[in-house]
Formats: sequence, structure tokens, C-alpha cells
Amino acid sequence: MQIDTAREIDRLSVYKGGEEIGELYRTASGCVLQYRDDYFERHYDPNNPHKAIYNGAAYSLPLIQRAYETKGDNLHPFFAGLLPEGLRLRALIKAVKTSADDMFTLLAASGQETVGDVFVSAAEFEDVEALHRSEEIEKLSFYDLFQASIHSREFSARLRDPSIAGVHPKVSAQMVSFPIAVAKRKKRYILKLNPPEIPLLIENENFFMTMARECGLESAATTMVRDRTGEPGLLVERFDRKYDNAAKAFRRLHQEDACQFLNRYPQDKYRLNMREIASAIRRYCTSPKVDILNLIKLKAFSYVICNGDLHGKNISLLEDEGIIKLSPYYDLLSTLPYGDQKMALKLEGRDANIKLNDFCAFGQAFDIPAKAVVNAISSICQKSRPFLDRVHEIGFNKNQTQHLVKAMVERINHLTETSPARKSAK
Repeated sequence: MQIDTAREIDRLSVYKGGEEIGELYRTASGCVLQYRDDYFERHYDPNNPHKAIYNGAAYSLPLIQRAYETKGDNLHPFFAGLLPEGLRLRALIKAVKTSADDMFTLLAASGQETVGDVFVSAAEFEDVEALHRSEEIEKLSFYDLFQASIHSREFSARLRDPSIAGVHPKVSAQMVSFPIAVAKRKKRYILKLNPPEIPLLIENENFFMTMARECGLESAATTMVRDRTGEPGLLVERFDRKYDNAAKAFRRLHQEDACQFLNRYPQDKYRLNMREIASAIRRYCTSPKVDILNLIKLKAFSYVICNGDLHGKNISLLEDEGIIKLSPYYDLLSTLPYGDQKMALKLEGRDANIKLNDFCAFGQAFDIPAKAVVNAISSICQKSRPFLDRVHEIGFNKNQTQHLVKAMVERINHLTETSPARKSAK
């Protein structure tokens, strides 16, 4: 079926974890999410706010009322957050023959391989196998697979084209990525490729994701691979898919990025601030102080590696069996070699020259002891130093490498120099 028929669709079934929970339908002025009566009656509990949040389609759409209407935009912010961005969005708009503000149509045409456990389905489109499969990665042609999915007007191909959001418009919104299943592995992956106009992007990400894990930070696992043409790719293990040995099937875990759980549209991803995000963590997470400290670690590590790409869609909450926590870190890379050195989201009003005191002040606002912040950041800085001698492994030229190493050294010094915060933490 041709994908441009999505323009004619007015109703979409909403699924959470494989169960149909309601529908989205267009109105003259926007869109309505309507929960199914049987689903609402089975899960509604006015005395249990956590249950209302857990069983709703999104944290901003809890199961405390049967319907949610949005006006002026034809999707709620959470569902808008399921759409692709950058290169993917442009290709989808062209294939569907619609405009960027017709988000309902674009969601209908996006397929079901969204991040997390919520997706939509239209009766007009038949379901087909959604993932690329291969027993041997080296027999694939990565770019052939990508081109076949992103440019096809057949919806069956679009189901293999995930709504994995793009990131920084100057850098990784151009990232080529799609889901893949590798035979004999009980894992699901996103396969990322280097865009021609931004060299060494996946080598960059693999290096700093590896560094993050070596620094003791919970981060998505990455593996460099090559296809039959020798083209490199980066396999990123999906943490929103979990294999159930008893059921012999994958479970989709609920995941929301900061724009989604703050009920903001994706275009606001640079307009958020760290205190807004931490306040939401305090509201939603099962162990909020642990996760706010983990947020501080994510920000500190991103500052050390000169990652100007840590915006609202690169910070997520993950939910598994009722436990809500900050997700493993992902999309960690240095944007400095591409000309971007300022942080995407300000910390205590700063997007550059951030000091240890700033992190401690941020932690103090959320009752995180200064000693805990100092110890966490000191550990990151100490474990980062051996990687300064390895930055050349990414493959940047000598000047780029030296510039990046110099900047990282300066930032580590910013976070380890003697300060009132460090003295008071002793």
C-alpha cells in the first residue's frame, strides 16, 4: 500500500506494550486521545497516582480521565515526540506528500518501531515484519538497506524505518540509523552509519560511549561493525527492548525523553533547563535522588568530552515492571571537532566555563549532598584522564585531536581545581 494514503487516515489505534489502550482521532482544531472503556475501567484507580501514570500512554496523559484533547496542533507533545527528525523527517514528508505541521499523518506513516512501548497502527495498513534481519552483518550493505527504507513509498518498507529521533541539527540529525535484528542474539540494535558530510561521527560516538562505560556510567553498549563493502557501522544495543526467556519474545519497555515527560514539543529540546528535568525526575522516578545524581554525572561527563548535543531528547526515563529511572546514557559524542563547544542545556545559567561549584549548587537545590556530587565528578575526571592519550584513535586530524584534548584537559581542571564546594565537601 502506498504511504501517501496516510493523509486520508483520521483514526489511529494506540498500543502500549502490545495491548490496544485507546485511539487517536483528528478533530477540526486538533486531536483527541480516547482511552478504551474496558482499559480505563480495568486500570483506573483514583487513590493510586503512580498506577495512573504507569498505565497511561504517557506520564503527561495519566489514566485519571478518559480523554485528552489538544488544540492548535494535531498531536499531543508525547506523540509528536515519536516522530523522526532531521533527514528522516524530510524524507518522510516527501514520501507522504504532506507538510511538516501535519503531524497526525506523519505519525500514521511512521511505522511501529518507535522508541519505547507505545506505538500507533492504522487499519488501512497491513502489519509486516518490522526489522531488518541478518545472520551475518558482513553480508549486508548498510547503505542499500537504509536507502531502500527511507525512500520507499511502500508502507511495508516504512515499517522498517524507525521513528528514532535525530539529534543536534549541526551534527547528528544527519545520522543514518535504523533497527536491526541479528540472528542468534537476544538483543535488538540500532545500526548507525556515517553521513558523508560529517566524517567519523560513529567512530566519535563509539569512542566516547566506551569511555563513559569505563568511567562507571551506565550507558548503552556499542560495537563497531563493517558490511560487505567495508563500510563501518555502529551497533547500539537497545535498552527499550528486553528479551523474555519464558515467553521467548521481546518486551517493549516504556521510555520517554525529557520533551515528552515535560509535555513539550520536540522543537523545545534546546529550550529546557536542567532544573526542569530534575524536577520531573523527582516527581516520576522511583529513587529520585539516585537519578538526579545520575543526571549530574551525565551532564558532567558531557561537559568533559565537549558534548554540545545533550539536549532534551537525549535524556530519557525508562520504565520496567513499575520501576521508573533515568535510562542508560546514549548518543554521547564530542561536537567540538564539528565547531560546537557550548552545552545545549544550561546548568545554573551557564553553557560554558562550568565549575564544580555550579554542579554542587544544582545538587543542593535537590537535596543532593555536595560530598556526593564532588565524589561522583572526581571519579569521572580521574577515570577520564587515561583517555586523553587515546583521543587520536577516533581518527581526527592532528589539529582537531590536539584541540579536543586541550579542551578536555581544561574542563577536567575546571571540575577538579580547589574550590569552596570541594573544601566544604571534605
